[in-house]
Amino acid sequence: MKMLMVVAVALMLAMPSVGFGTPLHEAVNKGDVEAIKSLLKAGVDVNAKDKAGMTALQHVVMSMHVGIAHSNMIHEVQPKSNITKSIIRIVARAFWEMFWELLKAGADVNARDNKGWTALHYATESNQAEVIKELLKAGADVKAKDNKGWTALDLAEHGRGDNQETIRLLREADTKADTR
Repeated sequence: MKMLMVVAVALMLAMPSVGFGTPLHEAVNKGDVEAIKSLLKAGVDVNAKDKAGMTALQHVVMSMHVGIAHSNMIHEVQPKSNITKSIIRIVARAFWEMFWELLKAGADVNARDNKGWTALHYATESNQAEVIKELLKAGADVKAKDNKGWTALDLAEHGRGDNQETIRLLREADTKADTR
């Protein structure tokens, strides 16, 4: 199990870091859940932005699918391996733990980066239905428009691949927002 954890951490550390962020951004980019907890406990600004205007939560959401995709690449090489299945679970658990820690600390789910994107836009771009569900539960604004005037639903409807679940979730949330 210890070897699995080492491999999972190595995968997360291999993810690109954009730099110029706060220590919280760097901890997120390294997948260092314990550092995130320590920084939040010490009172860092959970909504601080990096040079691209992104919060730590936006980084987690944007990176979540990349980290899991890296794990899945290993699974493609050894598809029946219990070890690769375990690595995927460990990486996914770490990203979800970062996500929940940031939300618990008061991360603004509607914070916008320099493009006007929210965490919901990032989750939609990468077709992360489970993340979209949780962001909507946490109060994500389905009507939020980016600098080009696009909502997350607009992105989904003009996206590639099989994103029917994403579109369904966002349409349902959009309809509920219209009736309020």
